Amino acid sequence: MAALFDVYESLVRCAPGDDASTLRALAACAGAPGAPRIIDLGSGPGPATIPLARAGAHVTAIELHGPFVAEVRRRAAAAGVGDRVDAREGDMANLPFEDGAFDIVWSEGAAYSIGVDRAAALWLRLVPPGGWLVLTELCWRVDDAPAEVRAHWSGDYPSMGDVATFEARVAAGGWQIVDGFWLPQSAWDAYYDPMRDALARARTAHPDPASQAALDALDREIAVYDTFGATYGYRLLVARRPTEER
Repeated sequence: MAALFDVYESLVRCAPGDDASTLRALAACAGAPGAPRIIDLGSGPGPATIPLARAGAHVTAIELHGPFVAEVRRRAAAAGVGDRVDAREGDMANLPFEDGAFDIVWSEGAAYSIGVDRAAALWLRLVPPGGWLVLTELCWRVDDAPAEVRAHWSGDYPSMGDVATFEARVAAGGWQIVDGFWLPQSAWDAYYDPMRDALARARTAHPDPASQAALDALDREIAVYDTFGATYGYRLLVARRPTEER
């Protein structure tokens, strides 16, 4: 829908996150090469791609939505890291790369679209033994979240679980969990604050009822977080492919 594209294509990031969390996760990949080969899956407009490239990585950004691919290229060039970023249209569930082509698989706010368990299993082959995985997932922070917030997320995230569930799904794909942390409040602000402004603009540009209903859904998502944000959050997980495998 045009109204939603107008919203998301105006944003710097399409999920909670911030540069500090991205770089913290990169530092947790201890032993990775100094200029690692990273594949950023579901890169969006490049909120992780650009800081990773600035940190010296060579990043292949894979994104299904063409305008985001163009935005990654534009932002990489503007940041002076165009020579370290290869942005391509592609499907994270059907990747043409050879086994072990990368040192780190990265995916912030995107793995849910194919399921974390499926993503973890599919992406293991992309790194050699000893290679890394970094991804985020929406998780419950409490066991007794109110029915209202559980009902809200049951539509978009029917398989949403707690941290233990997230880690178990990644481990089932063949990975060893190394580190994990909650994204801070600043990561949510970096996502929702620009979205509030984008929603106001989109309401004026798209007055038809269908567009207004779609924008209402995003407004409700923000309102749910404003009220119940302490009960859930984005968990960033760092995992490693074992060096010895059966």
